[in-house]
Amino acid sequence: MDLSFNLEEKAKLHQQIKISSGDKITLLIPEIANDTVYIDGVIDAVLPAENFLNTLNNAVSLLNSVVFSISYDNDAKIFVKVKVNMANNGFVVLDATLVEILGFDKQKFTNGQHIAKVPFNEELLEATKHSAENKYIKYVEKQIDIVNPSDDSLDAFCEALYLSFRNAGEEIFVTLDQNENFINFDIRKDYLEFMFPKSISDYLRISSTFHFTKQISIQVPESFEEHSFNHVLCCSNLIDYQAYGSSEYPIIRLIDIGKEGIKGHFCVTFPSVNYYPLLYNHFKTVSTTFIVRSSKYDINLHPSTAVLHIRKK
Repeated sequence: MDLSFNLEEKAKLHQQIKISSGDKITLLIPEIANDTVYIDGVIDAVLPAENFLNTLNNAVSLLNSVVFSISYDNDAKIFVKVKVNMANNGFVVLDATLVEILGFDKQKFTNGQHIAKVPFNEELLEATKHSAENKYIKYVEKQIDIVNPSDDSLDAFCEALYLSFRNAGEEIFVTLDQNENFINFDIRKDYLEFMFPKSISDYLRISSTFHFTKQISIQVPESFEEHSFNHVLCCSNLIDYQAYGSSEYPIIRLIDIGKEGIKGHFCVTFPSVNYYPLLYNHFKTVSTTFIVRSSKYDINLHPSTAVLHIRKK
């Protein structure tokens, strides 16, 4: 098979995401307070739960954001409740050992009232000597500018986001997986969160109120997948469709433009022969099309040729 065509750089790259000067990323920067509750393994023989919760409430009273109380079920078993009222959509992270004593199945408590899943554990309280470290997190919002991507490729998009965070003094890595199917966000600071503006959220098909925390991967939108490739597809109407990215084409040959690109006239004779079954036993016309899947290159108006070989079974 012989192919011949001319490639030229696009006069102006089409920017897939329109980022205006008013678009900002919202950083939620944590402010953390701590307290320590000493568990000494000694309990009040009459009212161990009540006594321990009084000690606990005294330890957290300065913040005036967390209150512990108890309730009883029908079998007179004690269940702990905690009411959280942190400013700026904050939350509380209780010590793991303390959580086990209180009967909760989680360490993080957002605003509202929470009730333990299992009864208060008096035996564990009596057997424990431990300094319980609790954290109280509230957030300060900071709007940061978004660096414009250098082109409409996925690599440029991820690099622009990384630079936006770095310019704001935060270490958040934004990378692609090997197959360019997912964008990975890795937040290095504990409890730091962020939200994208509507333009980027809509493009990534997520809610504009979605909070990015710790490590999160977002699937690449289909329209962006196409511009992540750098290929010329030689297609014919005589063969069946094959998968390419998120679409299908009747591809006879695929030419990899590569990172360095192909400048000007390109001509190739493939040493190996690939035969595909024909869709039709009889046909009057043969249509051959070159499709460029690249953010940087396009075929110009110079003549292009493709020499096909058809043989009988």
